[in-house]
Amino acid sequence: MPGGIVQGYSPILNLLPRWENGQLRWHNPETGRHIATFAVERARADRAEVRAEDDRARVDREWEARRQAEARARELQARLDRMGDQ
Repeated sequence: MPGGIVQGYSPILNLLPRWENGQLRWHNPETGRHIATFAVERARADRAEVRAEDDRARVDREWEARRQAEARARELQARLDRMGDQ
């Protein structure tokens, strides 16, 4: 194959083992895509976990800001109510 890629075929697995850039990779001929390695999937999962933690922290900040805004609104409403009673 071009680019120094060496490829075979496994009829039992129906996969194409490929030697690319010094690594053995598996290619699915039905989808035309490589099968992700454990390292690739682990890195993807780690990135997803970081995003989830960032999202949780953002939601916590937004809830705290909302709680403070609602407390301020109650405080201002109470002041207005007191001014109306005078």
